[in-house]
Amino acid sequence: MSLSKQLYLGLASVLLLVFAATLWINVASTKDFISQQLAVHAQDAVTSLGHTIQSDSEAANDPELYQAIAEVRINVIFDSGYYQYIRLTDQQSKLLYQLENPSTDESIPAWFTAMFPIQTPTGSTEFLINWQSPRTITLATHPGYAYQQLWTSAKAISIMVFGLFLLTGSLVFWLLKTITNAIHRAAKQADEICQGNFIQVTDIPKPRELSLFVNAMNRMSYILKNMFAELSQQSEKYRQFAFVDELTQLPNRRAFNNQLSALFTAQEASSEGHLLIIHLTGLSDVNKSLGYAAGDEYVKQAATISTKITHDSQTLFRISGSDLAVIAKGTNQSEIQQLAEQLTEYFSQAPSRHNVSAFAHIGVSAINSNGSATDVLAAADSALKEATTNANGWALAQDMVIPQENLDWQAYVQQLLAEETLDLVFQPICDNAKNTSQLEVFARLSDANREVSMAQLFLVAEKYQLTTELDKLIIEQGLKAAQQSDLTLALNISRASLRNDEFINWLLAKLTAQPQLCGALCFEISEQSLQANATRIIQLIKALKQLGCAITLEHFGATTQSFSFLMQIKPDNVKIDGSYTQQLALSNENQLFVQSLINIAHNLNIKVIAELIETQQQLDILQSLFCDYYQGYFVGKPEAK
Repeated sequence: MSLSKQLYLGLASVLLLVFAATLWINVASTKDFISQQLAVHAQDAVTSLGHTIQSDSEAANDPELYQAIAEVRINVIFDSGYYQYIRLTDQQSKLLYQLENPSTDESIPAWFTAMFPIQTPTGSTEFLINWQSPRTITLATHPGYAYQQLWTSAKAISIMVFGLFLLTGSLVFWLLKTITNAIHRAAKQADEICQGNFIQVTDIPKPRELSLFVNAMNRMSYILKNMFAELSQQSEKYRQFAFVDELTQLPNRRAFNNQLSALFTAQEASSEGHLLIIHLTGLSDVNKSLGYAAGDEYVKQAATISTKITHDSQTLFRISGSDLAVIAKGTNQSEIQQLAEQLTEYFSQAPSRHNVSAFAHIGVSAINSNGSATDVLAAADSALKEATTNANGWALAQDMVIPQENLDWQAYVQQLLAEETLDLVFQPICDNAKNTSQLEVFARLSDANREVSMAQLFLVAEKYQLTTELDKLIIEQGLKAAQQSDLTLALNISRASLRNDEFINWLLAKLTAQPQLCGALCFEISEQSLQANATRIIQLIKALKQLGCAITLEHFGATTQSFSFLMQIKPDNVKIDGSYTQQLALSNENQLFVQSLINIAHNLNIKVIAELIETQQQLDILQSLFCDYYQGYFVGKPEAK
């Protein structure tokens, strides 16, 4: 029972006891007073009656006449209704005459007379007839009269006391309501602060003590809001300092190393694609002849052109003073050739303000699961040297492994969707005690000739605009698995599906039809997807939360809006981008940035997941940074259930 209800019930009980006690005391006092008054009245009445009858006897010498006169006198007194009985007896106590009324009064409730019994007062007197024959008159007042007076008095007292009870109760209720409302608002404000909503209470109560309390909570909320904003700004500044090139505002060499290394570590992510190294050939000459300011303009011009040409799946970096790099995931040979030719064409058409013979040269190498980051960089450098001698200004690495073209994949994926068959594997997400908290669901294709990871499968699906249908199939299979699992299942939603209104309506309808499964599901949404279509995805997240599903914001820290997203969607978990966790042991900057991400998430009561954990050293560092959950091949490999 809440404190307010306890206070209400306690005070109501006290007031009720006071009301009952006051009523009882007043009625009892009134009863005693009436009883005394009736006793005096009874004695006075009987004495007066005795004197009257004695005086009459002196005037009447005839005994029969005297008896008749006495009865008349008694009848006159008795007819007033105030007496229960009047008795006339002689000296031998022989009853000479008697009149008697019923002892009860039907107008008075029986419970009242039982609760407040009144002893009937009596009076008696003796007198002589002709100074010879003694007689005795006994008179008893009727209790009905007393009860009528007592009942009338009791009702009047009840109305008065009840009115006071209501007035006092109303005042007490208002006072308690004022106090409890202030407490409830403070509790709600504290809960909102825990969720990162630093609200201010505007309805300040008038009592001084309560206003001091509420104003103190408002000041605390304001201070915490400023502290959180400063912490977020500091973390963003540090991210800019550690991972962003100051001149071009592109990701720098440290970010490049993180992402390239992560490509070869993530077993369920795509490691297929290409690396382009763009060397600004004339930068050295521009710096010498025109100065470093002109050289900076040259670099920014190259960055602007490259940014305009690259797409969402292609990330542009500045990896040195004169070199830019592009990691192009999921591209085949023809696509990377087209990109290199477009860049070369745009570079050649750039305004010639710097008097350079060649704007830039491009070296291209392949990224595949059989290689390593060192091999890819070495191959790109070799191709770059060859590009300086080519007329077209770019070159492919000679030993480049060309990935298999996707010519037969469209029919293969369409057949998969038609047959609604898919292999699901589940990778554990564990806490510090090595207990499994969630299982992330991955899809794989496997037959006698090949095995394809989830990332490769989605690259093919995206190429042929089958991503939404593939997402539907995986979620359908995931819902079936959730019916047989005791753990929460984490399901990914692709960027293409998040842009599709028909898919969103389908997903919400599917979950609404199976509400018992929603508590066992966690949907992972990438930070990049949220940045591209924030309004629509935030609405989806709110709808999923209302259904009872959990939300994980993955690739946390990969964009400049990481912290603002946390405030808007309040996810249950954030999954730190794997490019940061991969280089933890080699980079203090990565450790400091990951620590700031964890601190900010914890301040908002959000749990933190670290992915791509491949070594004990990574795990030890993350545990020292107070990370909550861990995922990677070192923690547990994806396995079929």
